[in-house]
Amino acid sequence: MKWIKSLKLENFESWEFAKFYFHPGVNVFVGLSDSGKSSVLRALYLLIENKPSGEDYRSTFANKKAITTVTGEFSDGTIVSRRRGNSINQYILQLPGQKEQIFEAFKSNIPDEIANAINLNSVNIQRQVELPFLLSQNAADRGRFFNEVAGLDKIDSSQKYANGKVLEAGREQVSCEKEIERITEELKTLEFIPDLESRIVELQAAAEKEAVLRNKIKLMHRVLWNLQQINEELEELEKIDVAKISAKIKLSLINIQAYKQQASRLEKIKNLHEDYLYESSELYHLEKTDLAVISKKIKTGLQLLSEYRDKRRHLAQVKLLLENNITIKAQLKQAGESLITASEEFKKMMPDICPLCKRKGWKNAG
Repeated sequence: MKWIKSLKLENFESWEFAKFYFHPGVNVFVGLSDSGKSSVLRALYLLIENKPSGEDYRSTFANKKAITTVTGEFSDGTIVSRRRGNSINQYILQLPGQKEQIFEAFKSNIPDEIANAINLNSVNIQRQVELPFLLSQNAADRGRFFNEVAGLDKIDSSQKYANGKVLEAGREQVSCEKEIERITEELKTLEFIPDLESRIVELQAAAEKEAVLRNKIKLMHRVLWNLQQINEELEELEKIDVAKISAKIKLSLINIQAYKQQASRLEKIKNLHEDYLYESSELYHLEKTDLAVISKKIKTGLQLLSEYRDKRRHLAQVKLLLENNITIKAQLKQAGESLITASEEFKKMMPDICPLCKRKGWKNAG
């Protein structure tokens, strides 16, 4: 069985902050007068029934911007909070393992999700001025109380609601039966509809045929109009003098041929004119040229070219001499190396004979 584990108050009446812990079964608040016992009960009423309405329960010592909150935690992990501020009026439901839900704009009623999660009502709360065991109440009041405890009041209200719905359904059934009778009478007046439907099908077929015929008529009108246009054009052609047109065509062809010949001549004349302009330009430049200067430059160039050729010939000879010199030096070097090698071999073979004078004992004499 689920039961409330704790109740937390923030800025509620005389409590700025407080948290109360409960255990399963009956819990009793004991304390001096004006110590806040009734405030705790009113906080429970606010949480489970959204009463009292208004904002009188908000702390008088709290900041005007402070929020009044009553939070109840239940044994199954469910947490329900009632919050009220200047611009806040909401219930917050946190079921185990689910996302937090926020309820607003519920007026004086408590949201069904909150009521189902709490599953408590005023029967579970008793004040200090209430007599024990309902001995001071009459039988009817005691019956109503036990009905509330057992939930029989809900059964009675449900039964009243169901009876009302049964009566409403009966009235609606009678109304429907009357409507069925009225519709049946109207259907009798519409018995001609099947024949009318067959006639409609025939009319639709006739309308389709009419549409086909209309399209054919439009096509015939178009053909007739084209034929009329062709006849008018033929009449106009008959009025034309073919011989004159043929003569004009021949004359036009002759003129075209003459035009082509003239165009060819003009093209040749144009090319000749362009050649003439080019030659004239070249002649103009030649007339402005100083032939004496050009002749002098040519002579100077020929002289420089002759000198260049002489220098080139001389350089070739110098190059040849250098190459011969290099060759001779290489040969001399090779000969010197060969002479040294031969001298060393001669010394090994005849150490007492001079390699130049062939004289023996020259080492000892010297």
